[in-house]
Amino acid sequence: MLGVLLFAGADGLQRKFIPPRNAGGFHLKTPNKYSVFGDARPAWQGGGDFHLMINSRGIRGPEWPARAGAYRVLCVGDSVTECLYLDDRKAWPALVMDRLNQEKGMPRVWVGNVGESGYTSYHHLLFLKESALIREIDCVVLLVGTVDLVCAVHGSADVVKLPRARKSKSWFETFFKQARKRLSPERRQTAAADADGEGSAAHKSARTEAGKSDALPDLTAPLERHRQWLREIADVCRAHGVRLVLASTATPCRNNLRPEDTGILWGGKMADGRYLSEAAVVRAFDAYNAATADAAREKKVEFADLSRLSGRTSLFCDIWHFNEEGCRQVSRLVAEYFLGQRQGHGWQPAAARPLQNWK
Repeated sequence: MLGVLLFAGADGLQRKFIPPRNAGGFHLKTPNKYSVFGDARPAWQGGGDFHLMINSRGIRGPEWPARAGAYRVLCVGDSVTECLYLDDRKAWPALVMDRLNQEKGMPRVWVGNVGESGYTSYHHLLFLKESALIREIDCVVLLVGTVDLVCAVHGSADVVKLPRARKSKSWFETFFKQARKRLSPERRQTAAADADGEGSAAHKSARTEAGKSDALPDLTAPLERHRQWLREIADVCRAHGVRLVLASTATPCRNNLRPEDTGILWGGKMADGRYLSEAAVVRAFDAYNAATADAAREKKVEFADLSRLSGRTSLFCDIWHFNEEGCRQVSRLVAEYFLGQRQGHGWQPAAARPLQNWK
């Protein structure tokens, strides 16, 4: 009983006088965290160690320089941006920063990553509306569409589900919750299955054995929601004087995909238990990329087209996510985009130039 009382008292005092550091909302991670995950990457991501560094602002990446010391770019998106199982040096936002900083005579560039798995354009809108970071950056690169598409195809309400609660936890509560998760037999079993590839194999098997559909569900309403959220994101960025670059995404699927290339595919499940065929996945991605381009055109913001990477199965680890080589190609296209838009010895483009980027 005495131990319980002491614990409760310490917990209450810590919450009141020394609250745990909170990065300030969803999308952001626990500040000042550096982790090395030994042999933690799933087999479908290449296995081996990977490093993950979170800076003092809760952003994946290095500390940013003084305001006048660098052009600050914040990459926002879902798991395609987060690059969770890739080493810091191999995630595409970090590679963009490395490439741009090779340019002589140009200001230094800082690129941070606030990608978050499972988040839609709706969540990105909330983040940019509420986060104080919007007042401290120069540019947002928003790579969107994948989770919006997944939710629409599956008929999921997660597309408008509010982000995880921001209720502050004490250090004690956090410690015991994490310990319970780590000790959970189910969690250990799932982690082991992911590490040796059994987890992804099960997903692939489910897709292979299920019925396929060439017909897409009605995407009219989901696509319009997606466009509207992007319009609002453009308005938020413009109100704060922040440059916005909307980026499309890509898929390994293509029409007449070779049988030997289907081994990496999993995902695309519909509400009725069937899966989208490869041809249907292509049409779904095309529809969402077109909606992103439409929003960019309407709001007169920039649009970087990454869809040219579609169909190149060697760049993907599943229907949605890029592998290491895929991230290198994404970073190449994004960096080339910035290099092509630079104005003289600065990174901001000429005001009229975004109108030239649509095909």
